[in-house]
Amino acid sequence: MVNDNSMRWGGRLAARWAQQAVERLRRQRGSIDSINVFPVADGDTGSNMYATVKSAYRAVEAIDGPATLPRVVEAMAAGALRGARGNSGLILAVALRGVADELGEAALAEGDLTPDRFASAIELAAHRAQTAIAEPTHGTMLTVLHAMAETARTQADEGAGLLQQIEAVRACSIEALRDTTGQLDVLGQAQVVDAGASGIVEIFDLLYLTVTGGAVGETPSPIAGLTSVVPKLTGDGVTCSGAGGAGAAGTGAATGAGAAGAGAAGAGAATGADTLELVFTLSDSKDRTRPLKRILAKADARSVVISWPMVHVHVTSEDHALRVLRDVEQYGLAQLRTEDLVNGANHGPLRAAAAASTAPLMLRAALTGAIAIRLDRGEQAGSLHDVLSDGTTTVLVADSPEGQASINAAAADGVYAIPTGSPISMVSALAVFDPHADADDVAEDMADAASVDIRRLCFAGQSAAGPLVYTKTDVLVLSEGRILFIEHAPEAAIVEAISRLAVDGDPELITISYGQQATPKMRKAMESAVRRAYPEAEAEIFDADLSGVCADVGVE
Repeated sequence: MVNDNSMRWGGRLAARWAQQAVERLRRQRGSIDSINVFPVADGDTGSNMYATVKSAYRAVEAIDGPATLPRVVEAMAAGALRGARGNSGLILAVALRGVADELGEAALAEGDLTPDRFASAIELAAHRAQTAIAEPTHGTMLTVLHAMAETARTQADEGAGLLQQIEAVRACSIEALRDTTGQLDVLGQAQVVDAGASGIVEIFDLLYLTVTGGAVGETPSPIAGLTSVVPKLTGDGVTCSGAGGAGAAGTGAATGAGAAGAGAAGAGAATGADTLELVFTLSDSKDRTRPLKRILAKADARSVVISWPMVHVHVTSEDHALRVLRDVEQYGLAQLRTEDLVNGANHGPLRAAAAASTAPLMLRAALTGAIAIRLDRGEQAGSLHDVLSDGTTTVLVADSPEGQASINAAAADGVYAIPTGSPISMVSALAVFDPHADADDVAEDMADAASVDIRRLCFAGQSAAGPLVYTKTDVLVLSEGRILFIEHAPEAAIVEAISRLAVDGDPELITISYGQQATPKMRKAMESAVRRAYPEAEAEIFDADLSGVCADVGVE
């Protein structure tokens, strides 16, 4: 046993721990990804936790002034939440927030870190993770965190020193991880341990090695023998320091994917029905977690994890995703990312960000792999800064002139602002984005795709007597705000607009984005008219939800 006096608690030690966690998870993410079977087998838990701790450490590097222990753990928590990926990453961020809140400036003002305070920090981390998940499940990272918290408290109550306490918690975490195989049917069937819990064990192992001066780079990973086929365990498992297999407080003894209901490392649908992951940030400054959980439950969102203002859910389809976003829009959508749970993510060194003004357009942009940002409210403009803060080469697009002005102002070295400024041109540009290609080539291809000529259809709303004569029910067809011609019906207007755009021959692709003026009946009439007039053309149709607009149309 190493004597407690050999430990030098402080910000530098915590920063070193964060840095080493990034390197360890970089090496181990593939192993953790390979055992990711719950809540969906999308094979990205290790990658998500790596991205989360990487964001946490970037925040530590950005500390201005003395790097005290409270400031370092606060930066880690804030950075982890800002860059959280997937349900495992968000749960990790929530746990770090609990640690940061317990080890804040006020908490440590009266003296050094004690075993009692350390136990309280892990207890709060476990509690926060538990409450963040709508329907917790036994046999996940929640179970392991709960066992660690109970061991830390038992050690503190028995008078153990910090090092003895940390060593005991580390041993308990490995034992609790091993037992997850027998606590959740989907893990037992695959003969693996829980992937998210594996990341927690790795991170805590590094804390032990850091404070004891262990050879981090040479010490074997504690999950080395657990991220492959393991003996099937039975029963509730965890017995370290009285945890007794209870799992996360209040989870009961759910032992299978069927008992999971809707869960994230935790909440999940292990039924295979989930196809999309949504991670969105809300702009309401007041924590609305309780009513939001009810809203998401009613909307049948799965794998729900909430750490206000960030929310993680799984949905079954694009239509389901839009329904969920419309339901939560009352709290303000500031940022949105999506992941394809069926085919996996297509990430590369380049990243696209889209300034979108409505929920449907945010979803449309996010489905292409872009980070969708809402810039129509002043308090949300910080989202763009967050996206650009890590220095990753980024391509920016927008669906409106106002959004275009914002991204033009943000463009700097390594950031490309593509001239778009309309829903169709934004979607066209994102359609050719390649995260693995050369940045200059990508920017050129996107600019070419965005140069599509657009016509806007809208109802006049009022009559005019000259020089153009029209009634309030007439459809005005505009180009860059200028009236080109007038029709009495939207179906006639859209066919004529396409005809004038396709001056060099029949169009191959017709893109239509609907606004709020277009009723379902009007949409059906317009689409029927376009199909009759251009039966050979491919049509791409989406909802932009813009006010004062019937439809935008472009051709290629």
